[in-house]
Amino acid sequence: MSSGAWAQETLSREQALAEIARVMSEIEKENASDLRPQSSWLYRFNFDSALRKATALKDRLASNPYVRVRGFSIGVPLGLTLEVEFKE
Repeated sequence: MSSGAWAQETLSREQALAEIARVMSEIEKENASDLRPQSSWLYRFNFDSALRKATALKDRLASNPYVRVRGFSIGVPLGLTLEVEFKE
């Protein structure tokens, strides 16, 4: 699904929360796939991937009437934190 199609779709509160959980799980699985120390290119790829997915999720939920991602941070070692706002 293209980001243009996402902009036209309104997710319910439950669907938005499920989408947040899906993206976070996907990022976690990518980063947990190899427990050995990562090479710099793999780390850079995972960082870029997490950044793209977090940005896409934030954009997708920007106009959602129930939930939005206010911001996010990516830390070292690689981890993603989302700041989620629940609208009234």
